[in-house]
Formats: sequence, C-alpha cells, structure tokens
Amino acid sequence: MLCREGHAVLRFDYRGHGDAPLLFEDFDISYAIADSVNAVRYIVGETNSRNVGLVGLSMGGGVAVRVSTTLEEVKALALLSPALDFTQLTSRIPFRLEKGYMYLGALRLKAANAVRLFKFSVMELAPRVQVPTLIIHAVDDEIVPIDQARRFYERLEVEKRLIEVRGGHVFNDYHVRQRVLSEIAEWMKEHLGGR
Repeated sequence: MLCREGHAVLRFDYRGHGDAPLLFEDFDISYAIADSVNAVRYIVGETNSRNVGLVGLSMGGGVAVRVSTTLEEVKALALLSPALDFTQLTSRIPFRLEKGYMYLGALRLKAANAVRLFKFSVMELAPRVQVPTLIIHAVDDEIVPIDQARRFYERLEVEKRLIEVRGGHVFNDYHVRQRVLSEIAEWMKEHLGGR
C-alpha cells in the first residue's frame, strides 16, 4: 500500500527475529534500536531522502519512538499496538526463569537480556517526540494494554491521532486490518508526501 503511494519501503527483521541472523535467545533490546538506526541510515543512503516515516508494531513501536528522538531524518511515526512500557508487561506475559534463561512459551531469552528488555520504557520520551504521531491500538489487545497508548498519547506535544479498534494485538480481523493499513498510508502521505 505504501509502495503504491510512491514511498520507498524497507521492511526488516531485528537480529534474533524472523529471518535475521542470531538466535532469539541472544536478542537484546539494544540490537533492535541499533538495527532500526541502521535501517534509517540505509534507506536515506539509497533514496537520498531525509524524510523517513517509521511504522512499528508492538516492541517495534517503542523502538520507533526511541529512534525518532535521536534521528532528524524521521519525520512521521505510525505506532501499532505499541509496547511503550515493558515494565508493565511482566504481569501480562507468562514466563518462567530456569538456568539463566527466561522461557516465554516455546521461546527462551537469556535472563540478563530479558531483564534489560523488561526495563525498556519510552513513556518519558513522549514530550521529546518532535514528529506527527499516529497510534492505532486495539481495546481488546491481550498483550499490551491500551492504557499505554492512551497515556503516551496524552503526553505527546505534537500533531497526533489515536485510533482505537478491535481485533487484538495484531488486528486479527480482515476489515480492521484493512482500516489500519489505510490509516497508515494516509498518515504517511499527509506527512511525507507521495501520490
């Protein structure tokens, strides 16, 4: 959808996720931040554009906020079910600790890395965000409570929009997902240009 609007799009996996190198158990939140910074620098180098929009889902939303406060090339944010305060999530995500690892269902993470992840919060950065920010969050999100999005939204001092939908953490409804995609495309067109 963004490509049809004339935007160059780069989608990537953080180290330890998807098809990227590194096992998930070795993932560290600092890698996600560094990978995002590198992705912005790469797309700027490839396109010669200094107008970048970031779309972040869940943890990626929190990472996008952090990156937007450090890179001037970032001109717009779209945060989807953003995990903005991991300190609040420990009670919502079932885990167990065993022999230096935190087990999260079928996945495990080195305990030291998990501790850093569950201390990750960007709530205090809301007043430092300098770019238009769209937040879309489901009221029935079973992973990240919508109150995180609402609290962050209230603290933002920029052009902003909060859209509340249904469909769970990853918008598991066709019509809701289509609306989410349309809202992102419209937000980026408005703030970055395009067709």
